[in-house]
Amino acid sequence: MIEKLHKFIKDKGYKITGPHEEEYIRGPELIFRSPKNYMTIIRYEVRKK
Repeated sequence: MIEKLHKFIKDKGYKITGPHEEEYIRGPELIFRSPKNYMTIIRYEVRKK
């Protein structure tokens, strides 16, 4: 899935310039939940190429 985000950034004429941040909306901290139900926001600092 992260490959789609990287492709989107590149296709729009941007490049990643910093580390990523992750914000778990529903995720690993919820014991006994299925990973297919996890929801995470991933942010990158980007700049125009």
